Amino acid sequence: MRNFEEMKKDLKELMKDNYKEFVKSLISIEKGINDKKTLDFLYDKYIENDDFKLLNEEFEFLEDDMELEM
Repeated sequence: MRNFEEMKKDLKELMKDNYKEFVKSLISIEKGINDKKTLDFLYDKYIENDDFKLLNEEFEFLEDDMELEM
């Protein structure tokens, strides 16, 4: 079983290899979308908008909360 650092390294390599397919794969897994046209559309919208976050913005709030609690 791979540990955190190995998984992180693998994900970085996948991102470098083909960022578009990497993002579409994450969207597909997370949202259960398998239609290629829909995934292409969602990817294009993601790339067009600099404010569009791939990860839920709630992670930023949780990170801030954690820092306040420490």
